[in-house]
Amino acid sequence: MAQPTTITGSIGVFGGKFSLHGLYDKVGMTKEILTRGQHADLFSEYRPWNDEERAKYRSLMVAFYQDFVTRAAEGRKKSFQDIDAVAQGRVWTGTEALSHGLIDRLGGLDVALGLAKERARIGKDEDVNLVVLPERKGFIETIMDRQEDGMEAMVGLPVDVRRLLRWVTSMTRGDVSARLPFDLRVF
Repeated sequence: MAQPTTITGSIGVFGGKFSLHGLYDKVGMTKEILTRGQHADLFSEYRPWNDEERAKYRSLMVAFYQDFVTRAAEGRKKSFQDIDAVAQGRVWTGTEALSHGLIDRLGGLDVALGLAKERARIGKDEDVNLVVLPERKGFIETIMDRQEDGMEAMVGLPVDVRRLLRWVTSMTRGDVSARLPFDLRVF
C-alpha cells in the first residue's frame, strides 16, 4: 500500500569503496596494513581494488541483488523476471507501483489500518491501540542523545542545565559521584 505520490520501488543494489591513499599523502599521513590472507584488506580505504577484487565484489553485489529480487518476487507472487523488469534501481510513484504490481492498492494509514483490522477479523468500529515506532523520546532523552553526540549541542543551553545534564549523564553511565545538597559557586 502506498499513497499515489509515495516514492516506491528502488529494488537495486550498489556498493563500492573510497581509496583515500592520495588524500593521506596530501596531509602527510601514512598507514601500514598487516594482513594475513590474500584478501584480508579488501575493504581497506588505503588502496583501490585490483581487477580480481573488483570482480569478487561485483559478484557479491549481483548475488545480493538476485536474492533481493527473488524475495520480492516471492512476496508479490510474481516471477523473478517480472520483478527484475521493474527493478534495477528504479523508483516509481505509488500510482506507477500499483500499475507495475509492486503494491496492492493506493491509500494511507487509515486504509492500511482498515485492511489490517479486516484481516485480523477486528470490527471496523472496534478501537485498536497503535504503537508508533521508534517511540518518541522526551525532552531530556533528546538532550541526552545530543549531548552524547558532542558537547557542541550543549553550548546554547544555560549553565545550570549543562551542569545538570553532565550530572545525569554520569549517573546513567554508573559513575561514582558525590553531590552536596547545594551548589557552591565561587566568583
